Amino acid sequence: MNEPLPSEGVPGCGFIAYSVILLFFFALGVGGMISSSLALLQAYEGTGPNPLLPGSQVEVWRLQPFRDVGLLGLTEAPGAFHDETIVSDGTTACAMTATAVIRVEEGQGSKMLYTDIGSLAVHTSILDIAVELTSRSDESLTCHFRPDEGSDRFARMVAGEAGLEWL
Repeated sequence: MNEPLPSEGVPGCGFIAYSVILLFFFALGVGGMISSSLALLQAYEGTGPNPLLPGSQVEVWRLQPFRDVGLLGLTEAPGAFHDETIVSDGTTACAMTATAVIRVEEGQGSKMLYTDIGSLAVHTSILDIAVELTSRSDESLTCHFRPDEGSDRFARMVAGEAGLEWL
């Protein structure tokens, strides 16, 4: 009457099943960390160069920092716009309006009228091209570009508006 249970003759697989479940969750966790790391790297890889753009082609929200500091009106768009940030959010940028070169950086705005520009210089390093404008009263405004972002075109346009000779 004491018959063995049907499962008593079968070897146990509890430890193996538990190990397989743990390995599955380990692989799932490692795979999740790898994929999220790759997604972060791709998100901050940037879109490459931030080219000099006509103001009419710039998204409205990217011009908001200029409006916040009073350099642009609500419906005003610059003639040319260059975003200096890696994430292209417009928080550090230079622009050309009909009368001046304007710049916003860390919530501070600066403006230099074309009629006040006394000289224009371009300083080049490996990763940075700085277009420096100096006024007749020795104030300066510098716009930074990376290679292939249109620094030469920006300098030519500013020189033309300011009446300076440019090669």
